[in-house]
Amino acid sequence: MQIKNKFKHLKKLLYPLSAIYYLFIFFRNLLFDYNIVKQNKLLCPVISIGNISTGGSGKTPMVIYLVNLLKKNNLKVGILTRGYGRLVETPIIICNENKKIKQNLNFLKIGDEPLLFFEKLNGVPIGIDKNRFRTGKILLKNYNLDVIVLDDGFQHRSLYRDFEVVLINSLHKKRNHKLLPVGFLRESFSSLKRTDCVIVTKNNLSQPQNKLIEKIENFQPNIYYSRSINNISKISIPKINALELLKNKKAYLLSGIGDPLSFQLSIKSLSKNIVGHCNLKDHFNYSQKDLNKIEIEAKKKNADFILTTEKDWVKLKSLNSKMPVLPANLELSIDDKVNGLSFKELINDKIKFETYHRQKRHPQKLT
Repeated sequence: MQIKNKFKHLKKLLYPLSAIYYLFIFFRNLLFDYNIVKQNKLLCPVISIGNISTGGSGKTPMVIYLVNLLKKNNLKVGILTRGYGRLVETPIIICNENKKIKQNLNFLKIGDEPLLFFEKLNGVPIGIDKNRFRTGKILLKNYNLDVIVLDDGFQHRSLYRDFEVVLINSLHKKRNHKLLPVGFLRESFSSLKRTDCVIVTKNNLSQPQNKLIEKIENFQPNIYYSRSINNISKISIPKINALELLKNKKAYLLSGIGDPLSFQLSIKSLSKNIVGHCNLKDHFNYSQKDLNKIEIEAKKKNADFILTTEKDWVKLKSLNSKMPVLPANLELSIDDKVNGLSFKELINDKIKFETYHRQKRHPQKLT
């Protein structure tokens, strides 16, 4: 009880910092809203995937889902991402084109999320840079792209986007809905006014609170819901019978992501016998020493294998493991219709509209 009270007092001290943060965000957005600070515009449609919280909303699987959706419509797609946590600042372009000799990539150089995009998305060029406009121009110069997906783009307002998607985690509770550093919000709910649609993610793992939906509806009526389903990923073992592998086996969970609870909940559909969970900070950079310690804990729990996320696996795969480490693939589905349009139809209509008008304005640059 004493510890809890001390925590409350410490939290009160953070409120002035939260107020300062609010003023900074408010005036920064004001500069963009009134065109005092101009946005840079690329010569192809840009779709932004972002959130208003500090992580765990499912941006990475959503980017993969959206890119595959666009590719199915025969569109040439590129990705712009910052490459959070990487150790270099220079812009980097990577593309997995199914060559026999793949690029020698390191997550410390490009970031874990771009490395996962590379592993999962063939033929999709990925621009990694803090300055997304600079790298976007390089992508367009070297690849004949129809559309670019901007990863974690909601707060990156210096780049113009034609379609804004914001993800909100259905597991988030009212106590989390305060601005940093008191709560988890990077922006207030009122910022949803500048979005085209909101997707409430992981809806099958936890029914979102009514107050959360009411808050969203106050500022953005176009709300879709996504479901998250896990399976054993094909990026580690191309041909695998997951059910046979996991049958009567004990799994030890390992994750370094923004929302470990959702990983724990969704993985229950794969393995009923979870004996432990090592939960590390988001974007954790694993060393061989770290993996050795994790394996010792897993063995103490009599685990047969380690079950992790794909984002963690791309960092673990180069290390020497004494027990099987299997990544789980998080797949999304978005089925609901808003105003008679599915999410897929909404995206397609917007891309066709923007492409048509850009071709009229810049025919020599887009043909």
